[in-house]
Amino acid sequence: MPRTGTKQAFIFEMLARNRGAGATICDLVEVTIWKPNMLHAALSNLRFNGRRITVEQAREERRYRITTD
Repeated sequence: MPRTGTKQAFIFEMLARNRGAGATICDLVEVTIWKPNMLHAALSNLRFNGRRITVEQAREERRYRITTD
């Protein structure tokens, strides 16, 4: 898990919520004030560190979520 209090930790928490909805890149851009390419890099970093991130296509948007499977 990323260090507590960082934006990466906040992204991790948003993607790991059990509501099942996940988060879109636009949602993450709003809360972190990062550009989309930085968010994609953060997602890649989470994958590199062993997290499984699923992508769900819902209508015209992609939702990202961390799964335990």
